[in-house]
Amino acid sequence: MNSVNRTSTALRELRYDAGSLVLNLAATVGRRGAGKTHRVERLADIEALVRWCAGVGIDIAADVDWDSLLTELRDLREASWEVLTAYLHHKPVGLSTVQRIEAWARADVPLPRLVSGRHGPQAHMAALDQAAVCASVTRDLLALLSDSERRNHLRECASDDCRMIYLLAPGARQRRWCSMSRCGNRAKAAAHRARRSETTASP
Repeated sequence: MNSVNRTSTALRELRYDAGSLVLNLAATVGRRGAGKTHRVERLADIEALVRWCAGVGIDIAADVDWDSLLTELRDLREASWEVLTAYLHHKPVGLSTVQRIEAWARADVPLPRLVSGRHGPQAHMAALDQAAVCASVTRDLLALLSDSERRNHLRECASDDCRMIYLLAPGARQRRWCSMSRCGNRAKAAAHRARRSETTASP
């Protein structure tokens, strides 16, 4: 497998390291800074959606229409991205986006069930229908932005291509990139190549 294919495969991998549910949903698009024609759709099909739901710990109700859920989650993802970038760049959010976010958040989300077993009580998440999945994501967005400490830890990857939004953990060291092993290493490698090129070009 050549390096181009390896890079393409890596870019299409789902990410669960953004720091919250809504940020992990936003991260299902890669290379946001590269322009719409070069964006990488990680939530490409129902199979990817099933993997994403499992990865973020959401149990989906048996009667959910997966095609409809995929379409709506993509819509919610873009509305959430608009809100998050508006916060980071100190810009207003469109009224229609505000209204859609509020509508998504109003749906009922079943509470976890408390079960007493041999090893003590455990809480089991209920299976969610489409409206509850979207409400869970939207409420995570609202909880994030209403918590001054958490929202002050929101960051945008410094890679011009990536622009993934992530949440720094409390007490974590500041970093410029979403991941040192991804964008950080690529930036260091690019800087190294630039320095070598300058050295080679010097008389």
